[in-house]
Amino acid sequence: MKRLTLFLFLVLSTNVLAEDNEITIYELKDTIVNMPKKISNFGKNEWEKTKEFQLETWAQTKEQLVSSKNKLSGFFSDFNLN
Repeated sequence: MKRLTLFLFLVLSTNVLAEDNEITIYELKDTIVNMPKKISNFGKNEWEKTKEFQLETWAQTKEQLVSSKNKLSGFFSDFNLN
């Protein structure tokens, strides 16, 4: 927790140095307090994106597998082994 606080302080302080506007202590407090919520929301959004991506790719894979199976079964049924 100490490392996270130190990291946030360093990130926010360098951000303040890079910009001309000043940040108040209340804005800093709000930023730090809202950080876990923002991180949680980011994680949930990424998880949803991943699930949607997997559903799409799994559907495509299933279609490709069925197509390949049909092509191969048609290929081998054309052979006359007798």
